[in-house]
Amino acid sequence: QLNRIISPRSFVGGGSGNTLGSSSSHSSIVAGQSNTIASSTYSVVVGGRRNSLTSATQSFIGGGSGNTIPSGAYSVIVGGQSNRSRAGYSFIGGGKGNTGTTTSTFSSIVGGDSNFHNISSRSFIGGGRNNTVKSSVQASILGGAENTLDTANSSFIGSGVYNVISGSSTQSIIVGG
Repeated sequence: QLNRIISPRSFVGGGSGNTLGSSSSHSSIVAGQSNTIASSTYSVVVGGRRNSLTSATQSFIGGGSGNTIPSGAYSVIVGGQSNRSRAGYSFIGGGKGNTGTTTSTFSSIVGGDSNFHNISSRSFIGGGRNNTVKSSVQASILGGAENTLDTANSSFIGSGVYNVISGSSTQSIIVGG
């Protein structure tokens, strides 16, 4: 398949089936297969397969497969599979199936599987599986599985399984368990 460029002042360097769509000037796709940038100026996809940036100005996807930033300026996904970031100023460092929603700005998911940020700005998930931070500002889960921070501003779960801090429980800590 051929690579396509529709936007001016843009670059596609190698790979196949890559598309740099309209309203994406000053953007680049470097290698990979079937990667797409659309309506995202100053953005970059480096390698990987079926990665997509749409309406994500000054954002970056570095490899992996099926990673998407469908909105959210200044966001980064570095590898992994099927990660999705809709929040501005956010970071997903890899893993699989991790998600950050539009209202989770300045938040990070470092890795793991199926971790989720929702309405949680300036929050952090280190890794693990199926951990959730929702409706919580400046909250962190380091790892573990099935842990939840829900309406728990400035709260922390270290690790463990099925730990929950909820109900406006601000500045609370569960170390593990």
